[in-house]
Amino acid sequence: MTKKIAILGATGSIGKSAMDLIERNSGRFEVTAVTASTNVEALVDVVRRTGATLAVIADERRYLDLAELLAGSN
Repeated sequence: MTKKIAILGATGSIGKSAMDLIERNSGRFEVTAVTASTNVEALVDVVRRTGATLAVIADERRYLDLAELLAGSN
């Protein structure tokens, strides 16, 4: 059975450790949501690697950057 999870702070050190664990156990987890504070590029990379359907950036000045990068990844 796959566990659905969200990774808060996906681009920080704990988030990166969580990603490592998830990637080593790919059949056990489904990442549905990821968040980051300001690092849009790293967050987009996490979305591409996990297939998360929800990505949230805390820095509202970077929201449009996130939207543009995600739109370009389709």
